[in-house]
Amino acid sequence: NYSLSYKVNVLSKIPFEGYYIYINAHNGTEIKRIPLILNCSTSTSNTSCTLYNNSQDIKAQYVSGFGYRLFDDCRGDGIHTASNGLVDVYNATSVWTTNCQYTQTHWVAKMTFDYYYNNHNRYSFDDNGGKMIQILWDGCKDGAFYFPASNMTLFCDGDILANNWVNSLDVVGHEW
Repeated sequence: NYSLSYKVNVLSKIPFEGYYIYINAHNGTEIKRIPLILNCSTSTSNTSCTLYNNSQDIKAQYVSGFGYRLFDDCRGDGIHTASNGLVDVYNATSVWTTNCQYTQTHWVAKMTFDYYYNNHNRYSFDDNGGKMIQILWDGCKDGAFYFPASNMTLFCDGDILANNWVNSLDVVGHEW
């Protein structure tokens, strides 16, 4: 839905916050609020392997006693990539050189979020900073699915013998 609106840049020192706020020009109601300051308090940048896109920069979160899990808190309510049953996949260091199917999906979800934001001014897939959850399911042969009730996507390994994960840029972008 399109409407005539004002875009207002609001910054405050205490509390330290900043937003683009879109105001309906006819009735003065707030249409959308986009934060300008991203917290990124728990994510660490690193370069990691992918299946189809060489090494790429991703964000991973350190969990004491476990290592790094695929969670990016710098984009909306987060990008979370896990395995069967929403089980986190951990790596001892912030640089992932194995489990490239997971880092592939995580990186592509990041690229999808950035594409929506940079090209369509949408703050995540729902334009409300919605958390993006990706599940990679071993043994699932039926492609990829989006589950709207849970804001979750499921990606399958296709042919379990060939390990052909269905998580390329076009597939993940399509599901979101």
